[in-house]
Amino acid sequence: MPVCRALLRFAAAIAVATALLPAHAAAQGGDDGEATPDDGEAVAYKVDIKGVPEDDLRELLRGASQLVGLKDDPPATEAGLRRRARDDVDRLRTALQSQSFYGAEVAVSIDTAPDPARVTLEVDTGPVYLLAGAEIIYTEPVSDRVTVPRTGRELGLKMGQRARSAPILAAQRQLLTRLENTGYPLAKVADRDVIVDHERTTLSVEWRIDPGAFVRFGGWELAGLKNVDPDYIRRFRKWQPGEPFDRRLVDKTRKALRETGLFASVRVERGAPVDGRLPLTFKFTESERRSIGFSGSFSTSEGPTVEGFWEHRNLLDRDQDLRLSATGGFIEQSVQARFTQPNFRRMDQDLSLSSEARRQDTEAFEEIAFTGAADVERPLAGPWRISVGTSGELTETEDAQGTRQFFVVGAPLSVARDTREDLLNPTQGSRISLTTQPVVTAVDETQAFLRNEAMGAVYRSVLGDDRLVLAGRARFGSIVAGETDDIPPSKRFFAGGGGSVRGFGFQEIGPLDAGNDPLGGRSLLEFSAEARVRIGESFGVVPFLDAGQVYDNRFPNLFRDPDRVLRYGAGLGLRYYTAIGPVRLDVAVPLNDRPVDDPFELYISLGQAF
Repeated sequence: MPVCRALLRFAAAIAVATALLPAHAAAQGGDDGEATPDDGEAVAYKVDIKGVPEDDLRELLRGASQLVGLKDDPPATEAGLRRRARDDVDRLRTALQSQSFYGAEVAVSIDTAPDPARVTLEVDTGPVYLLAGAEIIYTEPVSDRVTVPRTGRELGLKMGQRARSAPILAAQRQLLTRLENTGYPLAKVADRDVIVDHERTTLSVEWRIDPGAFVRFGGWELAGLKNVDPDYIRRFRKWQPGEPFDRRLVDKTRKALRETGLFASVRVERGAPVDGRLPLTFKFTESERRSIGFSGSFSTSEGPTVEGFWEHRNLLDRDQDLRLSATGGFIEQSVQARFTQPNFRRMDQDLSLSSEARRQDTEAFEEIAFTGAADVERPLAGPWRISVGTSGELTETEDAQGTRQFFVVGAPLSVARDTREDLLNPTQGSRISLTTQPVVTAVDETQAFLRNEAMGAVYRSVLGDDRLVLAGRARFGSIVAGETDDIPPSKRFFAGGGGSVRGFGFQEIGPLDAGNDPLGGRSLLEFSAEARVRIGESFGVVPFLDAGQVYDNRFPNLFRDPDRVLRYGAGLGLRYYTAIGPVRLDVAVPLNDRPVDDPFELYISLGQAF
């Protein structure tokens, strides 16, 4: 049985990297080192590759061909053209081998009579070669404390599959990664044997692996910390000293530290093993701790609004975040303070304390309020998170019922899931939040109610480069209580406005009093749909349709109350995309308006509508 045993370098035999070398990489700046005569004319030519029925394979060969890649830089002489063609024979044969054609032949013919000259590469791919074996041999004994791959099957290779180079090289990378994750970070490929059997049209590969020393985690040094407590950083370590080295645990630790926002960079350096222990050094570059920011918005129903904040992201050297913010507008003026302690009492559990002083003057009510809240948030399962907290609020409210004072205590419980890749301009993913909050109010008498709210949004990019993104949103609310009048106005549901149903005034959908002022309600439905079309790099248009209604019942009675039909608003928006997010300008009209509704509404803000 004739067997062609090739102890050549694997990359030269089957590596797709070699097969796909751009032609200009092999011959930059000229042709074969041959000088071009000052008065000579270059030999222009055309290339034709024949005998290749598959389009993908033909494109692969064209990418590997010097003749194709350097066609616009023709050689100075016919001899140079022939050398270039001879080189192409080997390049194309290597490319064909990378696709499992190990018996391929390439013949070249050159006709210099016409102008330009014609170069023909005649390809005979031959049969497809299949993978017959993939064995792993370790040059030194490996520890019996860990399990290491012994055959290619353990790396995902299937005997009988086409012997393409890409999956074989991927298996080699996976082999070294598996070893690095099981105590052998110094493992390397000592040798590779590729065996091609032309009679059986098969290929076998044998790796000889030098595993290096089996090592465990050793010391952990922290370098570059100036304003961050080292003891806090050590809480992020995913491994224990003495455990077998595992690169995945190092990467998880580094990723978690980067996600704190405390560091501009986190680099990992390995030391030399000492007594079977591998020391690690994490080198940090800290981020700026303080920042300020401003934003603004405008709508025809709310007028202009300006917001600003000051933030300290490492207040007490253990990742504590303090954010002070203020909002100023015709409808609302407020100041807020929020303190967040990440990893409170356990990793990935956050404590938040917040307070706010607020004044609101809307068509529905006027209110002065002072609030305080505390909540703890932690992972629930997968991307889901859960939070539980308590809040207290002291308000003085004037509405259709007169001026009243409320003391409101709540205990919100929320679960949420957010897989958006961008908060200001999401193109993929979704978000869901479910909140239930028992509330007790004290006025002249004690009242209790249960406030429930569910919201979901989904985003799908349906054209390449996010040229068309479809987005949808739905919101449902229900308050289980005796009467709407017993509920503080700020706790009722309202609809209408730029973040709700565009085309209607702020909070103006739903029941109205005798003066056409909104009363709010105990239940809510909202829906939105958008098609976000991007035009060029900086601009976009967004046609949209919104719908919603507020009901004076515990649950929406969509089909039983003809006076509470869904209100629809539609419009067209413009987007100007900036580095920090899109600037939004939406114009919307009510489709089934009432006499009290304006003919159109306009909204300007930073970020998408939802």
